[in-house]
Amino acid sequence: MGKATESVRGLRDELERCRTALAVERSNARSKVWRAAIQWLALTVIAGFALLAVYALAGKVTLANIDFSAGLVGAGSVGRTALRVITSYIIAGLLGLAFGVGGIGYGWQQRKLRRDVIKKYYPYIEREQQALDKDRSSSLLMPEGGTRPEDV
Repeated sequence: MGKATESVRGLRDELERCRTALAVERSNARSKVWRAAIQWLALTVIAGFALLAVYALAGKVTLANIDFSAGLVGAGSVGRTALRVITSYIIAGLLGLAFGVGGIGYGWQQRKLRRDVIKKYYPYIEREQQALDKDRSSSLLMPEGGTRPEDV
C-alpha cells in the first residue's frame, strides 16, 4: 500500500507540473498573439496617417522653389533657368558635403571618446581580472584598447 500511495503522489506531482507547463505555454501563446496584434495595429495606424497625408496633399503643388538667382544683366529666361539649376546642384552638393564631413567628424570624436574611456578604466579592469584569476594571461591589447602594432 505504501508504494501505491507514493505512485499516486508522484502522478499528482507530475500532473501539477504538466498543468503549470500548460499554463506557461498558454501565457506565451497569448503574449505572442498580443505582440503581433500590436505590431500590425501600429503598422496600420502608420499607413493610415500616410494615406491621410496623401489625401491632404492630393492635387496641390508641393514643390518648394528655393531661388538663389544672381540676376544676370542682359541674360534672358534661359540664362536664369540655367543659373537656378546650377545653384540647386551646388546647394545639394554643399549640403551633402556638409553632412559627410559632419558624419566623419562625429565618427572620429566617438572613436576618441571610446579610446579615452578604455584608457581610463584599463588599470581597474586589469586589476579586477587579476584578482579573479591570478593565472590569467593578458590579452596583449594596448591600454587604449587597440591592437599592438606588431600584430597588424
